[in-house]
Amino acid sequence: MVAASVGFQCRSCATAGAGGAGRSVRTFRATSYVTYGLIAANVVVALFGLATSNWMQGDLGTIGLRGGLLGGGIEIDRGQVNLIGVNAGEWYRIVTGAFIHSGPLHLGFNMLALWQVGMLLEAAFGRLRFALLYGAAVLGGAFGALLLTPDGITVGASGGVFGLMGALFVAERGGLFGGQRTAVGMFIVINLVFTFAVPGISIGGHVGGLAAGAATGWGFQEFERRNLSPALPIVATLALTATLFAACLWAASRWLDPIL
Repeated sequence: MVAASVGFQCRSCATAGAGGAGRSVRTFRATSYVTYGLIAANVVVALFGLATSNWMQGDLGTIGLRGGLLGGGIEIDRGQVNLIGVNAGEWYRIVTGAFIHSGPLHLGFNMLALWQVGMLLEAAFGRLRFALLYGAAVLGGAFGALLLTPDGITVGASGGVFGLMGALFVAERGGLFGGQRTAVGMFIVINLVFTFAVPGISIGGHVGGLAAGAATGWGFQEFERRNLSPALPIVATLALTATLFAACLWAASRWLDPIL
């Protein structure tokens, strides 16, 4: 792909457009630091899990029990009953749950998808907007999971990954990549089929992340299409993120009587 004034073009199109004006064509190159950082963070957490539990067999261990997304629950420790979860003040679970995985396959599939989609979107949107996009997708997935299963532990980066896929789908159809498209639409459909068909997969987490990511990606492109201030989509995404965080706190408070 070649950098253009708006979005990206294929090399032949960019060369043809630049030839008459006598301008050179520069290939866009950028190191995806945010994508690599997210993958590294997930791997480090997995290493801690490997050291403290039977993580290779899918055991969440102490890290999963203490950091996994949980709206509310009861823990019995040495005969003492304690409330745990987001509703008990452990709000950090909304974020930390997205960095914990139940085994190497779970981690591997999520990190592969994060790397593939993240490399494209981080180069297209820029590091700041990409980081905000991922954050909004994670919170959207957490909100969906808390709506459906606030009394169960949910872990994994799939909410954020689904959000990135949703943003990529919207970006491709908005012409961000010069009309070139990937098979992300089919990939989303296949993964949604597995989400609803296979027991134990977080439906709310996947659908919520997908919706939040697609909405954020659409907002980035819409503000750019209207030639509005570059700060507006950043402010809008921060507002969406804050709203989703508040919604997670509200959904967690319903753990004894789930909405859905």
